[in-house]
Amino acid sequence: MLCPRCSNEVPTGHKFCTSCGANLEELAAAGAAVSSAASEAAGEVMHIEDTSAAIKAKSKKLPIIIAAAAVVVIAAVLLIILGGKGGGKKAAGGYESFSPDVIYITGDTVYSRTAGKLIELEDDSYYVMADSLDGSKKVLYDYNEEKLSLVGKDGQKEITDSEVNACEMSLDGSTVVYLEKVSSSKANLMKYSVKSGKSEQLAEIKDKAGNPIAVSPDGGSVLYVNDGDLFTCIKGKINETGEEGIPVGISDGGKYVYFTKEVKGKTRLCVIAGGETKKIAETGNSYCAAYFNRTLSEVVFEDSYSDAMYFSANGSEGEKIKNYDVYPYGKEAYVVFDNSTFKAILGRGSFIGTACVSGSEIRVLTSELKSEKAASKAAAACVFNGGKSAVYVDSKDNLYYIKDITKLGAEPQKIAEDIETSRLWVTPDGSLIYYVNEDDELHAITFSGKDTRCAEDVTGYYIVMDPQTGNMYYISDGDLFSVAGAAKAEKVKLKKDASYINVRSGVLIVTDVNNAEYLLLADGTFEKMG
Repeated sequence: MLCPRCSNEVPTGHKFCTSCGANLEELAAAGAAVSSAASEAAGEVMHIEDTSAAIKAKSKKLPIIIAAAAVVVIAAVLLIILGGKGGGKKAAGGYESFSPDVIYITGDTVYSRTAGKLIELEDDSYYVMADSLDGSKKVLYDYNEEKLSLVGKDGQKEITDSEVNACEMSLDGSTVVYLEKVSSSKANLMKYSVKSGKSEQLAEIKDKAGNPIAVSPDGGSVLYVNDGDLFTCIKGKINETGEEGIPVGISDGGKYVYFTKEVKGKTRLCVIAGGETKKIAETGNSYCAAYFNRTLSEVVFEDSYSDAMYFSANGSEGEKIKNYDVYPYGKEAYVVFDNSTFKAILGRGSFIGTACVSGSEIRVLTSELKSEKAASKAAAACVFNGGKSAVYVDSKDNLYYIKDITKLGAEPQKIAEDIETSRLWVTPDGSLIYYVNEDDELHAITFSGKDTRCAEDVTGYYIVMDPQTGNMYYISDGDLFSVAGAAKAEKVKLKKDASYINVRSGVLIVTDVNNAEYLLLADGTFEKMG
């Protein structure tokens, strides 16, 4: 069967997805089956044709389900590129991409984008509990052997051979924090250093049901539950918060601590800052979403029941904002998750001054927390450069460029006319724009307006951008083609006709008519997997 969250092929009878760790039974019960086409968005842009009601629907498929009792994933994972500190390639606006050594696991085999096949696991009774932001490291849990291990370019290393109830990895990939079961009511909070390969015990806790834990981006701070109470462990020092609830996130140094709790039948998201607890927002619905900036100093809370959006910065109380769709697009976001917790960590340094696509409009969040229009009546749009720049096609088929989205009212630069399209892409380095016109032709156009036709017969939605190189790949009549820069399309040889193409976990994967999968390697060749 296919995992409804990440589209990984899961052996029959497995409770957990072997790629993303999703609890398949819970997803099925929640009715959260989602088409794998949602994962196409990696390295791509926001398409106006998918906006308005469609965008609302998609963004609701990407929530942290924040309930008083649990934090559970129900959604499709849009695998978007944005790196941490793990050696990712710098892109426009200071943003980073997945590491060249990004790891991809299918069945019982581990692959690397640079080296191809790395290792074969002992069996496929595992699931991914956590991973680094750049995709170069993954933490696997073998639920038959009860072993937790780290997988990366150097192979597989065992972390513990004890039963593990919960696990998180810091975004920089330096630290793994996990709950090692002692008994039905006790667990050890453990911290594993990737560099030293050693674990240390942080605390012994009363763990009733594998409560979630949270770890800061640098791995130095941990938020956990002990007998219902929230504690932090910052550089080895245990601190009481004086609160009860469920961990959601913690910033470096524990400056900002996020958690949820139940108040009179409602789920409330709170933040602790400077020793003071403040309410960000609350909802009567158990389904909601919280989106953080890179440092976890800001959060946007979306109440999917009322469609209300709330914003908190630097530990402030939540303020309501309107007409600002926080939708992870392009390189601006990456989803970090495990089986028990789910956080959408956005790559933006700040939400303020960054753009979003809302309906047929491009909007920007001002310092006054007002969502202002930067462009309207767009037939297609792409926000890039860390949310600071945008290109769009207006209702008269003119292609425009906004270099600085924060300069509201400034005249956009016209790049070209007669661009009839509903799909736009911008390369990771921000140097080239791709679009498919109504004649099914793929064009590359520079910001100075030089337009080159690269391919014909580019039909349907079987076209994606490689998040590492910015090259385009598409399927036409069963044949796979690639386009590099403004060059003409070149046919890529596969053993069988191609039937589907998408991007998962920072790698481009092609599926043929026999359901065999091919991984795009760093040298531009495809390796058959399985």
